[in-house]
Amino acid sequence: MSSPSRLWWLSFSGEEGWRGAIQINADEYPELEDAIVRTHELGINPGGEILSYVVQLDDKMREHALEYGYERLISREDMGDDAMKVKATVDELGEVEDIVKI
Repeated sequence: MSSPSRLWWLSFSGEEGWRGAIQINADEYPELEDAIVRTHELGINPGGEILSYVVQLDDKMREHALEYGYERLISREDMGDDAMKVKATVDELGEVEDIVKI
C-alpha cells in the first residue's frame, strides 16, 4: 500500500464501550461507505456505532499513524496513553456528523 495523504479514522463502540479503531486509506477509499465496506472485506470490523473523521497526514502524523498500522483493528492496549489523546481530539471536533450504526 502506498503512503496515503489522508486516512479515515474509524472508531467503533457498543454498549460495552470502545471496541477499537481502524485506519483506512482515504485516498483509495474517499467515501465513508467505501471505507466501511473495506473493513468488512478485511474481516476486521467489530460492529457497533462508528465515529469517523478524515485525518490529513503531514510527515509527523504519517509517522504516528504508521505506528498503529493501516487496515487492522487497533485495540486500547495498542494505543496505551494515546487513547486519552484521541478522546481529547474527538472532543475538540465538537459536533460530529458521521456517526453510523452498523
